[in-house]
Amino acid sequence: FIDLLEQALLQPNTPHIDLDWVSDNDIRELITFNQTELDYPHHLTVIQLFEEQVMHNPNKLAVSDDKREITYAQLKEKVDLVASSLYKKGIGKGHIVGLMMDRSIDAVIALLGILKSGAAYLPINIYLPYKRIEAMLKECKSPLCIVKPEVISEDFTREIQDCSMVSFNELLETELVSFPSVSKPYDLVYVIFTSGTTGNPKGIMIENRSVVNLIFGLKNEIYDKYSSSMRIGLVSPFEFDASVQNMFGALLLGNSLFIVPEEARTDGQKLINFYQEKQINIADGTPMHLRLLTNFIDEKIEYSFKHF
Repeated sequence: FIDLLEQALLQPNTPHIDLDWVSDNDIRELITFNQTELDYPHHLTVIQLFEEQVMHNPNKLAVSDDKREITYAQLKEKVDLVASSLYKKGIGKGHIVGLMMDRSIDAVIALLGILKSGAAYLPINIYLPYKRIEAMLKECKSPLCIVKPEVISEDFTREIQDCSMVSFNELLETELVSFPSVSKPYDLVYVIFTSGTTGNPKGIMIENRSVVNLIFGLKNEIYDKYSSSMRIGLVSPFEFDASVQNMFGALLLGNSLFIVPEEARTDGQKLINFYQEKQINIADGTPMHLRLLTNFIDEKIEYSFKHF
């Protein structure tokens, strides 16, 4: 504005429309604002990028939960078993497979196994009403849903029509088979249902290319700023989008994923203790989680935490 006034004083006979409303510096700054294009592997899928990390970091910790830990090589071994079982059951490209499991290493194995088969995953909260779950599975035309026996009742499995309920453990009891990798960047990775503004759940479909773009955007903005690999905490359930950036931010970039125990998700002291014990650098969460953490931060302690 000041530049414009100065021009008007220096050029009183020049029509205001001919004055430079934006300075050269402002023009250069505006141009740089829009230079957000990144060089990322747009030709690769989520599962292909995961398998690249397996080759580079076979013995590195991939995922940890409150019961056990698993390396990248061990994770791939289990993922291949799940994918083989699904392939034998006719699951592949174009299918959307339900996933009803607790937050655990097994859920990550199942999820990646679904992707390896060529299908997409549909994470479902096991505590939703039966009718809501049935509606989601029907809308996605899911031929199969992976469940853990201890988190779902037999009555429920009988109520769901046209969708086979398969135990996660059953999928591991198979022999490996070779099958072609059919997923493409434009194929779906997952479907997540929102609550919907009308009260009816609405399925949001996300493709491989979108997830890869997100993860490599995070790599450019966050992960590349550090020389060592990151230890990433996962608070969100798999049916929330926030889980995607942390889970795949770990597994597609060679970092380590730590699934926060259920009892620590709503307890600030336990949560900050978990982060410090596991030396977590990055975690997801809501403003509520941030408030929980700030209530228990000790200024005398140097925390490993870098990003929230």
